[in-house]
Amino acid sequence: MRIGIRWPAMLIAGCLGIGFSAGGGTSFVPDEPDEINPDRLGGTLVTFDRFAAYCEAHPDYKAKLLACEPVDSLPEEVEVLWYKPESLAEGATLCEWRLGEVGGERVITTHAGHGGGCVRRAVEIPASGFYRVWVRYHHVQGQAASFGFSLEDGRLADERDLSLTVVQDAWYYRFDFTEHGRRNPLPDFKDEPTGFKWESAPLVWLEKGRKTMTISGIVHGGPFGVRAVSDIVLTREPLAVPEKSFGGTAGKVKLSGKFAACRALYLRRPRLGAGDTAIQALWREWEKAYMAFLAGGGAERVAEKRLAETVYFDPESNLVGTPRQVADGKAKIRAFIAAIDRVHFKERVEVGDFTVDRKDGSGSFYPEGTGLGAGWWGGECSAHYDFTVPTAGVYRVWLRYTETAGYLAPFTYSVEDMDGTLIAKRELGNDKEMNRRGGSPWVSLEVKTGGKFRIRLAKNVQGQTYRHLLAVIVSDDPDFVPVFDEQAIPPYDTAKPLTVWRSDPWAGYSRTSFPKRGENLEPFTVDLREGEAETVLLLARNNTDRMLEITPVINGEAKDLITWRVPAFVYTGTEVFDWQPMPLFRRAELFAPAGETVGVWLTVKGEKGFKDGKATVRIGEETFDLTLNRREPWGKEVPVPYVFPWTNPYAHVSSWELFRELGINVLLDPLVSKAEAERYGIRLVVHLNDGDVSTNHVRYLRARYERMGYSVKDWAWSFMDEPGERVVNEWVGLAERLRTVDDTIRLWCNPGELTPGSVAASMRMSSYVNVYCPYCNHFATQDAAYAKRLRRGDGKRFDILLGYTTPDVGATEKSPGSPYLMVGMSDFALQNNLDGWAFFALVCSYPYCNSVWDEVNAFSGDQAVSLYPGAQWHTMSSRFAEGIREAVQRWRRAKAGTARDDGTGVSGRGA
Repeated sequence: MRIGIRWPAMLIAGCLGIGFSAGGGTSFVPDEPDEINPDRLGGTLVTFDRFAAYCEAHPDYKAKLLACEPVDSLPEEVEVLWYKPESLAEGATLCEWRLGEVGGERVITTHAGHGGGCVRRAVEIPASGFYRVWVRYHHVQGQAASFGFSLEDGRLADERDLSLTVVQDAWYYRFDFTEHGRRNPLPDFKDEPTGFKWESAPLVWLEKGRKTMTISGIVHGGPFGVRAVSDIVLTREPLAVPEKSFGGTAGKVKLSGKFAACRALYLRRPRLGAGDTAIQALWREWEKAYMAFLAGGGAERVAEKRLAETVYFDPESNLVGTPRQVADGKAKIRAFIAAIDRVHFKERVEVGDFTVDRKDGSGSFYPEGTGLGAGWWGGECSAHYDFTVPTAGVYRVWLRYTETAGYLAPFTYSVEDMDGTLIAKRELGNDKEMNRRGGSPWVSLEVKTGGKFRIRLAKNVQGQTYRHLLAVIVSDDPDFVPVFDEQAIPPYDTAKPLTVWRSDPWAGYSRTSFPKRGENLEPFTVDLREGEAETVLLLARNNTDRMLEITPVINGEAKDLITWRVPAFVYTGTEVFDWQPMPLFRRAELFAPAGETVGVWLTVKGEKGFKDGKATVRIGEETFDLTLNRREPWGKEVPVPYVFPWTNPYAHVSSWELFRELGINVLLDPLVSKAEAERYGIRLVVHLNDGDVSTNHVRYLRARYERMGYSVKDWAWSFMDEPGERVVNEWVGLAERLRTVDDTIRLWCNPGELTPGSVAASMRMSSYVNVYCPYCNHFATQDAAYAKRLRRGDGKRFDILLGYTTPDVGATEKSPGSPYLMVGMSDFALQNNLDGWAFFALVCSYPYCNSVWDEVNAFSGDQAVSLYPGAQWHTMSSRFAEGIREAVQRWRRAKAGTARDDGTGVSGRGA
């Protein structure tokens, strides 16, 4: 049937057409998406072109697809909104943008370089549905004029203070985008000829009603060229391309004949949450073929080349990476499993299983994932493990540890006989070569033995930096050299398809993990309070040579309190750790590849009014029994810590909700209403890095916060980021002037690291501070006066005392036990009597950066605690982020005096 599109006269006549039929429909997007792929034929028309060609080349496939019921519908008369520069400027908030002219055409424009302000105005969405955004802008060959386009909460259009915001579901896209600083920048349009260019964005679901449209320059990552925009089009016709009459103002969107004929195919794409298994199966077939095409380097046009360099989720392997990385990762693990040595002796021991000898408690080794860590503080300590080999002979004892580039971390690695006689020894982590290279190497000692020997690790030099000791492998194979996170894999259990066991959720695991000593599937009991959540990780090892569908089934009276997610394996971009389980994706189905191990992340939530109960989780033929005991909720006497990353939630309601669930409750700079702050658990708002303490500005800021419903105790003022010795005089001068104008405003200071700062500078600044947030190494100071102040023992009472740290950078922050860095912050806060803690950073990218869930090529190496916006811009948690929730709960349990004696703070226990 021929599709007819009729255009209202209002649209043909001029700038903007919105008077369409009301339409209908509601968003079908679930709270946490089932599919996490980057493109559902909505990202680019290039993709749809490939899909249409695939259908024509495979008539049986096309027939099966068309035999399915459409899961979408479009009216013959679709909604189109068309904005010209005059209509963009009329009634808008303009910040650095203005009306101008390029090549004889009217444009709305702003300057080149960093930033570039914004233009913001209200738009009325005439009917709910998917829309495609097209922007026509002037492009100069050899340059990029990167600018952002967003659609967000309609209330923002009335705000003239551009730093004010609302809790919102914002959709954001970067046009004429180019990346600076990324290791492997995405392809861009720089080589295209000078002139006006149309570019489209992925489809976005918009509800009927008022939205705020913002065009903005991009901060950082420049330089960028002059931005000049002539047309913005929002259309519900997904396959249309706008056309422009250069001699007038008339414009239209047009379906090419090829795309019009394929509209029926488009209407049968899978919809998130629709649950049409026939379409899902057909779609998986297409995706596999298309990703194989992208992995093979067949992409030619810029938009498709970007897809080839963008990460996606492969549900059959549970991998997150570019198509090429996923294909290589699947092939590599198949080859590895096929080549497993079953002849020589080889056994692996996690260093976390060593016995710690506490020579000096303050300097002792502590658990870190499956390994051990030791800080720069304190004195000597050691740990040992007694190992037995089955036959006499020559063995190599391999140790894996972490070297952090730029730091020394000396320790001793040795082997003794059982009488304490030294057999072999190495000093590690203590020279300039190790200081430069970083990574997690394997080193070995040769041992000639007839049976039992002792492996010892010792820290006998104070200071320097963290030690990270990971694993030991003992083997009699003279040619064996471990690589990456080598596993000494035992034979598969051919008696049953799946081996399922419960494991430490914070310790990490690999795609070839197997049950360790003490790990099993015994029944488990959880003690829980309202508002808390218990985390349980089940691992499932596929013992067969075929893929298994192992979707968990949860039953029992407590089943509604339990959800499951899969920790997807992200390619870390480091040879050291390869693929690591990080983001937690909710799925409708779960697959275990042949010979591999996958995780099932269970979250047991203490919903309001919940009761005691039991549940069973069935994975394949294996069953896990869980008993839930309700405990009384905490009263107001049990404090809540101040917890935050050096970033704010993504501009999505789902991200604000997730921050609240995890216990993140400090907001940096953007200002929402007090009512919304309370809704999302925000306890403190920080006005960052503003050195203007003039009388008028101070009064303006106070009135600004009061207008939003805040009292002076709800917010704090920061003059600058990490002031230290160099700027202490300037900082103190600002503090004194602020106190003269208004001595009730809370003053914030995060002085940075103690070195290259100084105790003297920190003492001067902290004399003025209400909210003090020093870097963690301040609390190891040897200066008695400063140490006393940090413990609030010198009469100086901070209203709020915090500490913060940076998750270890480079390879270390991708290590299997990295979530322990988050969990351990509660211990740090308790040891130093802090009101909370912070860390840098939570989100793995910024608006000017690459794909927001691309761990592979992130700009910064220390963005360890990743959250991921997924399909339809919803936000998913990660193992790192869930560690924050665990840390908050352990801190509160300790404050209430209910932490377990073993120091774990864990309330669950084996039955």
